[in-house]
Order: sequence, then C-alpha cells, then structure tokens
Amino acid sequence: KLNLEYTAINLAEYTKSQAKSSTVGADDIQKKLADPQFNKRVSDYFVTNKSEFDVKEQIKASHILIRAAGDDASVKKAEEKAKSILVRLQKEDFSKVAGQVSEDPGSKVKNGDLGFFGRGQMVKEFEAVAFTLPVGKVSELVKTNYGFHIIKVSEKIAAAPAVLEKVQLEIAKKLILTDEFSTAVKSIEAALAEGKTEEAVKLVTQNKFTWKETGYFDLATENIPGLSSPQAAKAAFEVNKLNPVSKKLIRDSDVQYLIKFKDMTTTSSATAVKNDIDTLGRQKSSAAYRQWIDGHRQGSSIQTNTALLQDGEKQ
Repeated sequence: KLNLEYTAINLAEYTKSQAKSSTVGADDIQKKLADPQFNKRVSDYFVTNKSEFDVKEQIKASHILIRAAGDDASVKKAEEKAKSILVRLQKEDFSKVAGQVSEDPGSKVKNGDLGFFGRGQMVKEFEAVAFTLPVGKVSELVKTNYGFHIIKVSEKIAAAPAVLEKVQLEIAKKLILTDEFSTAVKSIEAALAEGKTEEAVKLVTQNKFTWKETGYFDLATENIPGLSSPQAAKAAFEVNKLNPVSKKLIRDSDVQYLIKFKDMTTTSSATAVKNDIDTLGRQKSSAAYRQWIDGHRQGSSIQTNTALLQDGEKQ
C-alpha cells in the first residue's frame, strides 16, 4: 500500500492563501499603478470583465414559513395558522415570532433571517413580492410550493454599473497576485526540469501551497483518495523511494499537481500476500499499475517466493 502527499496548485487557492497573510499592501499597489503599462492592464481588465464588478440588485429579507401538504384540508389548515400569525405581527416583533413559529429550519434558528439575495435565487412567487415590498413592511400571505410565507424586507441594494475608480485597487491586487502566482509556478517547473526536486518541494511550501496526504491505499485501487484528476492519479504511480517527487507538474484544467512519495507498507501474512497478488493480477492491464512496476524495476530486483506462496495455498 502507498501513502502519498500532493499539492493542487491553482490561482484561486493561491489568491486565498496570500490574501490571509496580506502580502500585497497598499504601498505595493500604488507603486504598481504608477507604471503606465500596469495601469493599462488594470483598465483593460476592467473593460473586459466589467460585469464582474457591476453591483447587482439585492435585498435582505426575513420570512416565516408555514408548510402546507398537498391535500385541500392541510392547505386550509396551514393558511388559517399563517393568518393567525399575521394578526400577531401587528403587535409583536417579527424576528421573535419567526424564531418561535416558522417551519423553515434553516432560517428559524436565525429568527427568520435569509440574508442578502438577488433575483433568481428564490421561487418566483416569493421573489415577485419580496423585490416590490417596501423596506420595513410585512407582506400578506405568499403561497408557494413550500407553503405560506410572510415576508419582511429590512434592506435593499439597488443595481449600479461599476466605476473603474472604485474597483481599481481590487483589480490591481488581483493582477499582482496573478503575476506572483505565475512566477511561483515557473520557478517550481524550472526546479523540476533541472532535477532539483528538493528545491521544488521547498518552493511549494514557501508559496503557501498546501500539502495534503492521500492516506494508505491499495495499489489496485481505481480511485486514489483526494486525487480526482485522472492525470494526477496516473502520475502517482510513477513516484517511489528512488524517485520520490513527480518529474513535472501535472496539469488538469486550471489546476496543476505535484506528487510526493511518503511511505509504503507491505502485508505480512502469506494469505494476504496471495490475495494481493491475485488482485494485482486482475489489474495488470492498468496503465497506472504498469508504470508503478516500471519505476521499481530501475532500482529493484523482483523475485517470487514460491515457498511462501505454496505455504499460503496449504493454509
């Protein structure tokens, strides 16, 4: 069984990790913006991706839900209950009542609060009322497939087109981190190309790319834990004690993987060995398995312990 370490290198994770450590400060951004070429990159990015920064219409609302089953009697009963709650809301606090009677478990624990949401996120009957309801007002009953809703809007954000001056710093920081990411990946690729695997591993850590562990898995497995990428899974069988780090970054869409050998264990009982051999025999057509064997042939000699196998058959 093998145990491997791997890191998934992608821009989104890099940006997230660097943002936490605040590596790009305001002074760094202003210095970059003083460069006309970089400033033009920021402007071009804004023009190309303007919709990314446009302010979308949003509202913040709370609701009380009384669920209604499909039959007429249940629907009528739910409607009567919801109407009685409307009466309570004429004198009582909406959030307090929502926390007591709402039958939507997700928002009930938040006293009915749904947070901010935009158009297209709620069912059409709910949305039609919520986006036209004045702030602070309580709606009449709103019937949906879920039951009867009572809605209260607490805040509205109007849609507005983005303005470059307001998002310039955000775009600049994003481009700076993109450039840093590109430089980091190139340095790792260069180290691997020169056979400097230890340096490549250090660069991964220095740039805050996270190492993860697969845990022990059987060589005959079709799915290596954590490695959903077929290309990375294939390359995983190329690493061993003699060649502990993959020779290059393995690209899969917008993610690049680096894989590192951590440990290998072997079974000790003759029966277990025979079972493993039988399993591996069934998997001999697997390209990944063949590559793993080829990697070991370079520095190992493979011998069959026939006495051990015969002893296992007798047991």
